[in-house]
Amino acid sequence: MKELEKYRSELIGEKLTKVFHTDQGEGIEHLNGLGYAYYFSTVFELENGNRYRFGNDWIDTWDESEKLSEVTHKKWGIKKSKKFNNFRISDIIVDNHGEIYIKLENGIVIYHTVFYGDQLFFDKYSDLFDSNGNLIDEDAVTNNDCKATVDEDQSQKSLNKSNFWSKLKSLWS
Repeated sequence: MKELEKYRSELIGEKLTKVFHTDQGEGIEHLNGLGYAYYFSTVFELENGNRYRFGNDWIDTWDESEKLSEVTHKKWGIKKSKKFNNFRISDIIVDNHGEIYIKLENGIVIYHTVFYGDQLFFDKYSDLFDSNGNLIDEDAVTNNDCKATVDEDQSQKSLNKSNFWSKLKSLWS
């Protein structure tokens, strides 16, 4: 937690200019019939040029030379109303399970989950947290309408939490 406080002081108030992801590769099919799981890192860049990467429960500095691809509304199927570039980071929230949410000044929250591969989400703060700042419903976190996938071809293969369980049950039937 001490490490997270260091990043809080470095990030809160800074303007996020771009979000990137590392290469997802071809994906891995862990269980036949469930589709492919993709693994990647999420990296964001600040106005000062510094880059950080984050996952579901960690943040660190990005100092690698691995090729990055920019996350855009079009490539990732993110609604245009969910703007994330050129807004200041207003908070870094940690829920009861230690998962990290990056809140922007415009009320958009960026978070990276690990459920049958990595997934990246962009949601409205008010859709995830109540007026006291508590996570409303864990299922709401991964059953939303803006699951980010790299491109249309891969989105056909990837899963979100809600249809994962229905596909798994159908395999057992």
